[in-house]
Amino acid sequence: MKQLSRKSVICVAALCIALAILRLVSLRDHYTGPSVRSPQDLEDAHTAWSVALTYNRSRPSNESKAEVLTEYPEKFISNFKNPCWISMVERGKKLQCLPYFYLAGMPKCGTTDIWYKLMHHPGIWNCSKEPHWWGKIRVSYYLGKSKLGASAGAYYTKWGRMIDKVIKKKGIETAKKMIVGDGSASTFWENRHWRKSYPNTSLAPQSSTAYLLRKVQPEAKIILAFRNPVDRLYSDYQYLNRNSTPTPTPQEFDRAVQFAITSFHRCLETIGDLRTCTYDTDRAVRLRIGLYSVYYEDWLQQFPPEQLLPIKTEDWSKDCPGILSRIHRFLDIDEQTFPVRRITCGAERANVANATGVLLPETRRKLEEFYAPYNRRLATLLNDDNFVW
Repeated sequence: MKQLSRKSVICVAALCIALAILRLVSLRDHYTGPSVRSPQDLEDAHTAWSVALTYNRSRPSNESKAEVLTEYPEKFISNFKNPCWISMVERGKKLQCLPYFYLAGMPKCGTTDIWYKLMHHPGIWNCSKEPHWWGKIRVSYYLGKSKLGASAGAYYTKWGRMIDKVIKKKGIETAKKMIVGDGSASTFWENRHWRKSYPNTSLAPQSSTAYLLRKVQPEAKIILAFRNPVDRLYSDYQYLNRNSTPTPTPQEFDRAVQFAITSFHRCLETIGDLRTCTYDTDRAVRLRIGLYSVYYEDWLQQFPPEQLLPIKTEDWSKDCPGILSRIHRFLDIDEQTFPVRRITCGAERANVANATGVLLPETRRKLEEFYAPYNRRLATLLNDDNFVW
């Protein structure tokens, strides 16, 4: 009986190995797509990524460079909708992927609600929203709060495992059509650690997250949520201070706003560079996150407008089914019927906090005056006056 049991175990193990080999062979057969990365793109991405990782003391810079060159994809599997490729590792081959799309910003603009309603689509694999890799973990910030490593390989492997789950649960034919997304609301704006990455540069560097992402994934689709920056800031302030005792008052918020505005104007007078002052860190309130036009111009320099989908949060609240339809078309996935979208949008809104205290009229006036020129600039860039709040 024991002898039979050992034989059974051996047979099961052999069958598992055979199935794994067949799956890899099947993937390899689809790995015939043309190269989508030019040698110059490879070198540019290698340089930019290496510079960005220079101050990461946990790994020598030469190790970071070797990793980037090793892990960087030169080809994607041609028959997969999601960008994936096969990497050679010590144990053989490994499936690695990038997200098909990014819900990249902005915080407190309804991204969580958009994300979870988007996850209802059968063509999108339901996964956790915010790994915060591009804006934070990649430069070794936020590492203690995440299991995800700072290396490029760790990020690629995360998404490869997602698609691997699809293959195992639904089969390879379904996996070819399925996509995954990164919903980190920090991707679009987070670059406040640039001075550590570029200690010899006095002005904000050109190698932003947008620059690097384009070098790695020029076909990426970027979804953006913009809310009235005044309301966004107050919501953000209350969220970040939700555990404070006592709860900060509207008067304290007003003083923090005045300090932030004064500091920003002082920066402009001293440095004279809008982009540098925008990317520098706020203290009491995150005033600079609301300068949407500055960040958008960075991304517009790297990606064509057709790969950027800006959504006004207020429009999402009024017409969720209509905006959801726009997102489906933007992602080139099957557009769900209106009744289905209406049911999806009828679900309880995600991550909505109750406001405590009313924004003082004088505070609102200060902020509206501060944000006005940047809102007009955003409306000009988008050719849409709807974004002039």
